Amino acid sequence: MENFTFVPKQKMWYDDLCEYYGVTPDQALQFGSRSDGRKPNLPGSRTCEPISGMTWEDLWDASPRDTLEQKMAFYNEIGSWLSFRQSVYRKDFDYGEFYRQLCPTDGHVLEYGCGIAPLTDYISEAHGDDHQYKFSLVELASEAFEFAKWRLKKKAPRTEFKFYEPSHEHPVPDFGDDTFDLVCIMDVLEHLPNPYDVIKEIIKRCNSGAIIVDTWIDNEEEDGVGYADLQEAADQRDSTIAMMKENFDLMSPPGTFINVWRKKINV
Repeated sequence: MENFTFVPKQKMWYDDLCEYYGVTPDQALQFGSRSDGRKPNLPGSRTCEPISGMTWEDLWDASPRDTLEQKMAFYNEIGSWLSFRQSVYRKDFDYGEFYRQLCPTDGHVLEYGCGIAPLTDYISEAHGDDHQYKFSLVELASEAFEFAKWRLKKKAPRTEFKFYEPSHEHPVPDFGDDTFDLVCIMDVLEHLPNPYDVIKEIIKRCNSGAIIVDTWIDNEEEDGVGYADLQEAADQRDSTIAMMKENFDLMSPPGTFINVWRKKINV
């Protein structure tokens, strides 16, 4: 664990997008590439309407964002934006190396705030139904989650996937009696209104020696909070990280982009 590395590797990241949304690889890259002020003409699908002529900020400002319900609704109002954006953003990330270094040989994988569920998709793509995992996936009601469900069921039709959609009334999912061996919560925490409560619940459900992998951009040190990067998340950052350190050992070098935590024994 001390010397793990993540090596970028080019993959055919666009195949599912092309099939689901009826686009070309070049269009998939265009729709998902980030630039200031961009207003992509995003295609619709069987599960969403097309969106054109609006920036990310325009979409946020198109409705009130005062309540938790209004903030959560944003992800259902942006159509296929995140399906393309997350695919492009992570297109060079080597989930094969991630899998080899961090995934147990079996057990329960939780992908929280999964969007298009890239880790679970990699395992499903590589192994189909021939694996020893259980999967739980958490995401707000959104087009990205519908896209994720479609491609996972296509690649592993006999695998049981548990899908959870938090709401403003129940912002932390009820996982029943489930416990987890690997938790992936990447590019999520800065967008949550309740990261402390989410991580507290996850910690309770992690088995001894379980791994949590997270990325948490400190927006107050970078561009500042705003739009989908929530002030509530920034306010809870220090207390949430302190709770993590009480229960987990940080295995990755401080300051790296990806944090890898292992649950302490007897905690």
